[in-house]
Amino acid sequence: MSARFVVVHSMRHFFIGLLGLGLALVGSCSVFPDQATLPARPPAAGSGGNSTARGGAGGGNVASPGGDGVGATAEGGALSMGGARAPAGAGGELMAAGAGGVPPTICVNLEQQVAVTTADTWIDAAKQGIGHGNESTLSVVAGSAERRALIEFPLPAVPPGKVLNRAALALHLETDADVGLAARHLGLHQLTQAVSESRATWLNYDNGGGAKWDKAGGDFGMELSTAALPAGTSSGTVTFEVTDAVRQLLRAVPIPLSLIMLEQGPPPPGRAELAFTSREGDASGIPALILDFCDQ
Repeated sequence: MSARFVVVHSMRHFFIGLLGLGLALVGSCSVFPDQATLPARPPAAGSGGNSTARGGAGGGNVASPGGDGVGATAEGGALSMGGARAPAGAGGELMAAGAGGVPPTICVNLEQQVAVTTADTWIDAAKQGIGHGNESTLSVVAGSAERRALIEFPLPAVPPGKVLNRAALALHLETDADVGLAARHLGLHQLTQAVSESRATWLNYDNGGGAKWDKAGGDFGMELSTAALPAGTSSGTVTFEVTDAVRQLLRAVPIPLSLIMLEQGPPPPGRAELAFTSREGDASGIPALILDFCDQ
């Protein structure tokens, strides 16, 4: 083999190797750096306002000073409303069972409103003509001597530029007459009539022959929500999740919302009624409808 052939052959391999190195370098980087794919940037929590508080539900009760009315607001999840008792962390994840939509991951500019009951009473299948509107508790129990609670709220108007993020009904259980403290289950329905606190009975929603329920014990629609009392529960806050139901009912103006609460299934032995605080009772535990609104 001649020396000229060796030199030419070696240079050929050198240039081929150099070309391969150049192609490898080109393939390892973008020709247009501004088009390079970057890792997704996580959204900033609470961007543009206050984020909805999470993880505080069920941590206890927040009792506020006594009062009455609608439209109290709290920013960032702090409850500030006369007469309402809500689970700690209300304004964020509300502890409840039942219907409810999935809230946004981030609630921007949280505005919380708490509506307290303007009328409540309970009706009794054993004493069908007697009302209980002036009593300090609402009695609920299933069975042949059934008792049901009637509650009415002024549902506030949707604030401008806001959307409902969460809604829950909070009640305070004062006592459970069941000595064994078995698990109990409650159902919540919308009434077809306004609650007449002083005149409602098992037979009538108001005075007079023309004000009878179509069906004794109250006329109501489909179940809106349920709540469970675990075994061993003798008192505390009971909360119904009503986000979906309230979202469908909300209007641009305030409207009344009438509800009936009853026990599901047979009660424990001995007519063991559940006693909830009414608006005539302890102001820190009266029924309250808690609504969280966020920016659209």
